[in-house]
Amino acid sequence: MGPNKNNIMIVDDNVIMLEFVADFLQLEGYTNIAKYNDPLDAVKAFCNGESPHIVISDYNMPHFNGTEFLRIAERFVANLTSIIITADPYNVECPKSNHWRILD
Repeated sequence: MGPNKNNIMIVDDNVIMLEFVADFLQLEGYTNIAKYNDPLDAVKAFCNGESPHIVISDYNMPHFNGTEFLRIAERFVANLTSIIITADPYNVECPKSNHWRILD
């Protein structure tokens, strides 16, 4: 996947959920999707010029959580639209900032 080729980036260490979200988006007509099951690989993609319009990230991942990952992503992509998903909503630390909008 080359730089600037993907409109949506999905990051989830659970491969089943990663594929589920990607398949759902493809059924909805989205075709430019980059999938990463390791957030470090997604960061490397940013370093290599990947610039998605939307990032969908799991919250509970190895190396860092979803909010930490999105803070890193925002260093590479200005005005990034992002969504955090989780299968464990009771284990989420919500950031205290007007920057984030929380929907549950």
